[in-house]
Amino acid sequence: MTHKNPLAMITGSSSGIGIELARVFAEEGFDLVLVARRQTELETLAEELRGAHDIHCTVLTCDLTAPEAISNLVKSLPKHPLDVLVNNAGVMQMGGFASDKLDRQLQQIHLNVLALTELTHRCLPAMLKAGKGRIVNLASVAAFQPVPYLSVYAATKAYVLSFTEGLSEELKGTGVSCTAVCPGFTDTPMIRGKKNTEKKPALLPMGIVSDPAFVAREAFSAAMARDVIHVPGLMYKAMSTLSQLPPRFVTRSISGMFGRRNARRK
Repeated sequence: MTHKNPLAMITGSSSGIGIELARVFAEEGFDLVLVARRQTELETLAEELRGAHDIHCTVLTCDLTAPEAISNLVKSLPKHPLDVLVNNAGVMQMGGFASDKLDRQLQQIHLNVLALTELTHRCLPAMLKAGKGRIVNLASVAAFQPVPYLSVYAATKAYVLSFTEGLSEELKGTGVSCTAVCPGFTDTPMIRGKKNTEKKPALLPMGIVSDPAFVAREAFSAAMARDVIHVPGLMYKAMSTLSQLPPRFVTRSISGMFGRRNARRK
């Protein structure tokens, strides 16, 4: 297949921010490679985008945590080199570390850290050879401070942020950029819970939950501008900055207070 348009691959594109990222990139004239575990949802989205924007859209069903999954995924990519890699796939498990199941905690590390790192490593050489490209990693405002009751999740996102910052320096002068997008709470199934897909996120103050379409548009703009770090929304920009001013024991104590309150409400 010949691609006249630039090509973007988006992981985790069957729901939430991933769907909206696919819509934004398609609207901006990108051909797409959509990657997620749920084939039906991917095919439905691909049909929508092909019809609305007259683009090529390839669906690759893949569990990024399965053995050899990423190696096989990269082998299945179109011959056209990627112009943009969006590492959006991720998972969040909320609760006490000791009381939660170990496999759920390790799943967060595998998908949020290991899969992102491997996919970036496998896709980067072709970008470097072409002398152009953009890598977009979905981090979180949780990356900026410790978050009790989201201890593993916040730690994985701190890794994504640090990895992105370091890699962006390594890539200077190559034509390839690396951007970390750090949204706050966003109205997605990850926040609502799998069994609560129609309801607004619970236990969160009014006005604090972002629209995934807004986050996706902000992420696209940041990638095109080759920003290293971007926090969507003025409120979360302020929160991410202010959270780094007090000593870390203050921010983790405040986070712990809210975390314990939410844990008691469940």
